[in-house]
Amino acid sequence: MGTTTKKRDLTVFPRLAYQDPTSALQYQYLGNEGLQMVNKLVEWYRHYDGKHWVDQYGNEVKTEDMRAQNNLDYLPTMIAANLTAWFIDRLAAFMFERPIGLACPAEQIDDSAEMLKPGYEPSKEQQAANAKAAAREKLLYRVMKQNLMAEKLLKAATDHFIGGGVCAKLHYDAARGLRIIWRPRLEYWPIYSADDVDVLEKIHFTAFVDDETIWKQTYWMENGSCWMEEGLYDTQLKLKEQLVAPADLGLTFIPVEIFSRGGLTGETEGRSMVEVLSGLNDEIERKISDNADSLRFGMFAIKVILNATLPTEDEIKSGTAERPQIAPNALWQLNGDGDLNADAKTLENEFAYREALKEHLEQIMALMHRLADVPNISPDQVKGLGQLSGFAIVLLYGAIISATNRYMITWRPRLQRLFGKAMYMLNKYDTRQHYDSGLMNDAALNEIIPGDIDELVEAKTSMPLPENEVEIVDRETKKVATMLESLKGAMDTMGVESPESKLAEVLAEKSTIMEALGGAPDEPDTSGDDGGDRE
Repeated sequence: MGTTTKKRDLTVFPRLAYQDPTSALQYQYLGNEGLQMVNKLVEWYRHYDGKHWVDQYGNEVKTEDMRAQNNLDYLPTMIAANLTAWFIDRLAAFMFERPIGLACPAEQIDDSAEMLKPGYEPSKEQQAANAKAAAREKLLYRVMKQNLMAEKLLKAATDHFIGGGVCAKLHYDAARGLRIIWRPRLEYWPIYSADDVDVLEKIHFTAFVDDETIWKQTYWMENGSCWMEEGLYDTQLKLKEQLVAPADLGLTFIPVEIFSRGGLTGETEGRSMVEVLSGLNDEIERKISDNADSLRFGMFAIKVILNATLPTEDEIKSGTAERPQIAPNALWQLNGDGDLNADAKTLENEFAYREALKEHLEQIMALMHRLADVPNISPDQVKGLGQLSGFAIVLLYGAIISATNRYMITWRPRLQRLFGKAMYMLNKYDTRQHYDSGLMNDAALNEIIPGDIDELVEAKTSMPLPENEVEIVDRETKKVATMLESLKGAMDTMGVESPESKLAEVLAEKSTIMEALGGAPDEPDTSGDDGGDRE
């Protein structure tokens, strides 16, 4: 986040968002609550970026500062391991490393019993419903591709773990089509119904344009319709320029979806994974930094010279004497002081704490893995196990599979609602210049009503488990053969994009091959068998 790296007063965001004196919730983030929220978000993003050695004001501490603060005679080692970022990146990758799949279920018109009979042929009405669903699915994949959804989801999941939440906004751009714009938690400020926290009444988006200008965009519901305004403000919260006057968008919903991590009943803010892991990460960095200094002292031990007369600085500068050389094969001539014999020694470090330190670091790492639900699997742990079955892999990755499933309880229905809103807006605005007109006609978007938004799209995700592809194909093939799964459903499960197009491609290739071989597909050869008696 660029806003966290510059010396700007980020507390103006909530103050600007909640300055409306007519709002019953105008004090939701004013004062200490807004200040604490901003400070925490800045601290969490700073920690994720690897800036761990900081003072109480968030200023970076250098090795020279650390030496002065602790009255040291050497520059201390300050290692930034940034394990917190590693854990968060693994969690985000497990959610969206593989692109999500979308399916638009076709309306069932034909009777279920008839559809199960051998030789069933869909009616014209059912064929039309199937074609409409396939067109909608193709259209959504086009929107996803235009908005680089695979990349954006991976980044959004990362923000979701850092700030405890992330927001997706739908916006129609006359030049670029329907846009899906993601915002980190520091740049959106929602207001929910006091009676029902699932009802979003207003949301503000804020960001710095330059050091003296703040951009703010606000959506709110009024008399069952969504309104929007946009403007530029100075850092004293005074309007500099109105970009968009308050306008009725003609939507019955606010075109955003908020994805929060965790939280309890009635809470509107998510929980940051950085807050969970940062303390343990700091402890590991301190210990390995101290160990690095100890190793330096052991490798370059302190020299102690006893009962010897050493040359003075003036003698060394004048050239009448030389400083004892510290180098391989160096030879020292030490002159004794009085009756005592001169001697030279080194203070050796035996590293007696080594095992205790190793155990301490291993315990902290194990705790971080447990708190983050990331399995601690190394190549040495699975070496010699051979090819693991699907069940064994699930056992190994059980913690992160369970955690991802819990996160998807929040993400999947909101993604489905987001794409449902997207289809409604594709019809609401003049988007034919950006998308295939015939495809939009086939999709019958004009039939979509706001009440259907949650039922229009199914989002399907898959986890990047090291599965045996042959085993997966065999499993899905058996499901299709026993009529426990449709061929399209099996292709969705395996992450095939646009299954209808792939099926058409497969059938076309099969027909071409059979024609080249001189026979029709699946046609039994009856030549030479007229059913007569044989001799």
